[in-house]
Amino acid sequence: QTVVVGYLMHRFVTFFLVLLHFSACVSLNEQSCDADAQSKPCGNPELDAKVRALATHLDGTVSTLTTDPYEFTFGTHMYNHLYLYRRAAVVVNAISAGDVSAAVRFAKEEDFRIVVHNTGHDFLGRSLQDDAVVINLSRMKGVNVNAISKEVQIAAGETWYDVYKALEGTNLHVVGGDGLSVGAAGGYHLGGGRSFTNFAFGLSVDNVLRYQAVLVTTGESVEVSATSHPDLFFALRGGGAGYCVILSIVLRLHEYPEVIQGISWRDTTAPAVPVGELLDGFATDWGDQWGGFIYTAPGVALVDLLHMGTRADGQPVINALGPMFGGVENVPVKEYKSYINWQLKGKLPDPIQEDNVWTSTQTVFLSKAEIIANKNTILEILFMEPKNPATGQPVPGASRLCLFIPSGGAVTANSKNDVPIIRQWRNAAATLFCSTRLTEETPRDQFEALTKAEWAQMSTVGSGVYYNYASPWLQNWQDQIWGEHYSRLLAIKQNYDPNWRFSTCQFCVGSEVVSPKP
Repeated sequence: QTVVVGYLMHRFVTFFLVLLHFSACVSLNEQSCDADAQSKPCGNPELDAKVRALATHLDGTVSTLTTDPYEFTFGTHMYNHLYLYRRAAVVVNAISAGDVSAAVRFAKEEDFRIVVHNTGHDFLGRSLQDDAVVINLSRMKGVNVNAISKEVQIAAGETWYDVYKALEGTNLHVVGGDGLSVGAAGGYHLGGGRSFTNFAFGLSVDNVLRYQAVLVTTGESVEVSATSHPDLFFALRGGGAGYCVILSIVLRLHEYPEVIQGISWRDTTAPAVPVGELLDGFATDWGDQWGGFIYTAPGVALVDLLHMGTRADGQPVINALGPMFGGVENVPVKEYKSYINWQLKGKLPDPIQEDNVWTSTQTVFLSKAEIIANKNTILEILFMEPKNPATGQPVPGASRLCLFIPSGGAVTANSKNDVPIIRQWRNAAATLFCSTRLTEETPRDQFEALTKAEWAQMSTVGSGVYYNYASPWLQNWQDQIWGEHYSRLLAIKQNYDPNWRFSTCQFCVGSEVVSPKP
């Protein structure tokens, strides 16, 4: 019964989004579609005819909003509804490499930019752009685990839920995301791959072995690895979007260590006190052995720390926490069978659809010295209420949460400089992440003023920014996200996408270059 209700709810939400898109199309049709059908291809009979012709050559589907509203809406769904106002021209819901190659050729022949869309989780809406051909890969499925070589091959449309499910009972761990409905082969790795287990096994991009991808210049499917297209391999491991279309990824797997330990508790009385003590600890060497996160919101803290290693290596932090609990024996330590068992505090559930949100994110890396020097400001940021900076009054309908995510260990130990990861991340003791959400009742001008003020404060306590969580108000983004690697990334971009066929999305390499539509 629950499954049926969930399915019906999903269909209802999809139908509602179709109506939302279609109503937007109708109103725009009156204003501009007929007058400028080339730049606003809504209800464009010529384009619709070409799309129907393309459909006869695909295994998947292709649509405009008028030829198939359901498929169009499916292919452009975004979790961050701040960007649903954008309207693509054509959507290809691919299920094969041939579909992707055909979509690339079609975009080139019809003079459209290309946007790649997996699961639509990008906080800055990079996977949906106006007047583009969206190549949706969410129906490209397959997770193949090789326990002998300790590798897992993941198709572009798989989520972390699918991957963790495939690894159940294998005693093997993959460095992956905590959002179970996030794509496991696309934008997550393009940003570098933050994980609660980075401290133990490195960043996700430190564990990428190879890709299969379609090149936009030729439309051919090629292997991308350290020996095949090595420059592109460098860029795909943390260099952002816009080089090629990734079909699949192969990641290194790790055997679980001696023990997986968690320390969890919640504080709603005086949460800044224990969190302050934890900041002191992670300003030392705690992050070499313990990861996880500290979740905060106004008046509340949820601590959920994670150790993956030997009991001996995890014990010093447990001992250090002893005074907080009146003795080491009272520290709430538990042991778990797997990473996902720790994250969910139980078995992997049936797939669920995460809530849609209207949100703005901010992130910055914190060194040990920065935590020490800016401790009080960091605590203020962690527990800040969403108030209008002009009046000091609460912003209607807005809410706010933050995560302090320890780092170190294997992240810092990798000094090969073989991926485009900024040094501030390699040397960080933690990542500070905050998300401010709004509702329909939130005045947009107040929301904008609030998030600008939040970023102005957060940018003073650390340096370097995680591409996937970048603030929309970020300045000097080339240096803040990629630092010394940017010039090399730009050269690779120009080599693999010389005509700027990929949409120039916010903070994507090359997006600052003023170039005409190809």
